[in-house]
Amino acid sequence: MLKKIFTAQYGTSITSLPLRITPSLSPKLLDHLQDCTAVVICADEPSVDQLADWLTPYLAKRGIPHLVGGGYHGHSTSTGTTIIPGVTGCWTCFDHLLDQHKQIPIAHRHISGITGSFNPLVSFLANIIVSDIIAIITKLWRPLLFNRMGDFDLFTGKFTWRVGEKKEHCQVCNHIV
Repeated sequence: MLKKIFTAQYGTSITSLPLRITPSLSPKLLDHLQDCTAVVICADEPSVDQLADWLTPYLAKRGIPHLVGGGYHGHSTSTGTTIIPGVTGCWTCFDHLLDQHKQIPIAHRHISGITGSFNPLVSFLANIIVSDIIAIITKLWRPLLFNRMGDFDLFTGKFTWRVGEKKEHCQVCNHIV
């Protein structure tokens, strides 16, 4: 039902692309991406970080908003960021913030005895991603991950936000107005 509402009111559709992505970005993938309203970058292999490195220059150059998923560094409780070319910083502008993730003690980012993803946290993160994509499409509110990334502390139930911004001399997005 949600897909029908979005298609009718906003002229969009939701498409999943189960393609293997490599650094060379296949023509088949680029054909799909060129007409996108927004893109969510999420994967296990290659990592979300690596996919963002490969896709951001293409998406930023074409002005396509995209959201870098989360769960970095061992499926911890980190979010990515929402990138709106010409408005927010790009992935290259935010890449340095990944190291700040280590400021939360490891015991507060991982659950002892749990390997892989912890489903309640994955669901929580998925809701943030969906909310930000709806914000991009509808332009009704500012995305939660606008110029920031977050780490969820499992013990306190709070986010620690890592704030970023568009870098003045960024090689990827400094030409986008």
